[in-house]
Amino acid sequence: MKNIDIVVAYDPLLTGVIGYVAKIILNAKLVVELNGVYTSSHVWEGATNKLSPRFRALLFPLLAQFVLSRACGIKLTYPEQLEPFKINRKNKIIRSFSNYTNTELFKNIEERKEILFVGFPFKLKGVDVLIKAFKRISGRHPDWYLKILGWYPDPVELNDEIGGHPRIVYHPPVPSCEMPDHIGRCGFLVLPSRTEAMGRVLLEAMSAGKARIGSRVDGIPTVIADGVDGILVEPSDIDALAEKMETLIVCPEVRYQLGRAGQLRAAREFCWEAYFKHVVDFYDDVKNNERNCIEG
Repeated sequence: MKNIDIVVAYDPLLTGVIGYVAKIILNAKLVVELNGVYTSSHVWEGATNKLSPRFRALLFPLLAQFVLSRACGIKLTYPEQLEPFKINRKNKIIRSFSNYTNTELFKNIEERKEILFVGFPFKLKGVDVLIKAFKRISGRHPDWYLKILGWYPDPVELNDEIGGHPRIVYHPPVPSCEMPDHIGRCGFLVLPSRTEAMGRVLLEAMSAGKARIGSRVDGIPTVIADGVDGILVEPSDIDALAEKMETLIVCPEVRYQLGRAGQLRAAREFCWEAYFKHVVDFYDDVKNNERNCIEG
């Protein structure tokens, strides 16, 4: 069998533990990706497994810290992602760049009077905040509607929040091949998450030339430059979100300017060529790092 230089784990939890064992067996270097926000209480509130949210919130950060301490390379989606973990960074190769997102199929097809949200779960993604904000302005804009696209196996909470509003539409999840059509036809996209490592849908909407509103939290500000290629609001701020959505509704020129700036940035910074240069350089640095990785 050929020598294996690097073992890559998708996260520092279950796959991280498996990667750590594989590292020992194969005498390889371990690279761990951080694709989530593992220390936020919001992450565990909507989980469906049998472990209690409090237990998960205590156990998983400790598990993540154990794995990260034994990694030779750590890939972040935003620079501050590693700060909650008390690990020795000496001799580790740490890089921050967005995950690969295939955006080539995302185009600006048309502009319907539709505010689009894509994602789940309900509270983590701030769907309740979005619905409340839309209700505050919907009476002044009767030709606009809100479409919520995502997986909600228990629709009670969602339906209770919608409260029968005639212009809030729920759309069940769709295959990824259908997402370019939904994003390409919206007026603008909103992602009001309470926590978010990156937000792939923000890159997809950016590539389609759509204006975007996102929460000023975690990794979202790395893919939205406020007032340049999108708009940022504080998480859970219903008033601010309603105000910014209304701005985009009444100002088509702002929608166009933000969307176009985002599209140009996506082609420059978030294309597949940029991603693969980041990842190849990262793996090369890990492989060529002759220093011992510090553990513990």
